[in-house]
Amino acid sequence: TGGSDGAVSVDWATRDGTATAPDDYLAAAGTLTWDDGEEGDKSFTVTVVDDAATEGDESFDVELDAPGGGADLGARTSAEVVITDIPALEG
Repeated sequence: TGGSDGAVSVDWATRDGTATAPDDYLAAAGTLTWDDGEEGDKSFTVTVVDDAATEGDESFDVELDAPGGGADLGARTSAEVVITDIPALEG
């Protein structure tokens, strides 16, 4: 945050919690990059596996690491993603 001078980047990766890859989601990783002068949000996709098991809610983390180009991540470098189990409707 705080400006758009210079290109910056940050690596991201999923990490198992109570949800585990590849049974509950597909592990993923990548790099988000902002060019010099570019502002705004970036996004990425993590695939959740839809299975027939009734498991209750589970979670995994997405972690940010290795900021480049002078980027500062601040105090928060991870977020919990909750997969809510919705039982299949019968009949």
